[in-house]
Amino acid sequence: MPMLPSGKIGTAFVGVFLIGALSGGLVTWGFTDRQLSKFMSNTNDQETVMIERINKKYVHDYNLSPEELARIQPLIQAMAHHTTQTRHQFAVDIITAYEDYHSRIAAQLDPNHRDAYQKAIDKRDKELRTMLLIDAGTPDQGQK
Repeated sequence: MPMLPSGKIGTAFVGVFLIGALSGGLVTWGFTDRQLSKFMSNTNDQETVMIERINKKYVHDYNLSPEELARIQPLIQAMAHHTTQTRHQFAVDIITAYEDYHSRIAAQLDPNHRDAYQKAIDKRDKELRTMLLIDAGTPDQGQK
């Protein structure tokens, strides 16, 4: 195989690096969108699972007796509830930021591109909101 001049080698290296970075970025973007949706959902199941996990950990790591675990149970429940609520508020803040930046981006696009962009963003926002507002009947869902 013939050797490439050093300029072409450098260009080829940069090209391969950029293609790899772009591919990795697209994969990461797709993955993080799904993970963000999962992370942001606010369900009672998360709280219950968290309480169970903490209980197991405390019993295992600290050899707590059932009486000790019962005494600290209200604190564990409060901690799990607070963590879930904080996580949910974070989700609300993320959705608000996305909406702001998406509208700014849409305003900069040509009409044909804007329509396609807006349709894709509307679909994604609807999915995120569905995940985020599972119990949409509660009036203070995002007011904390």
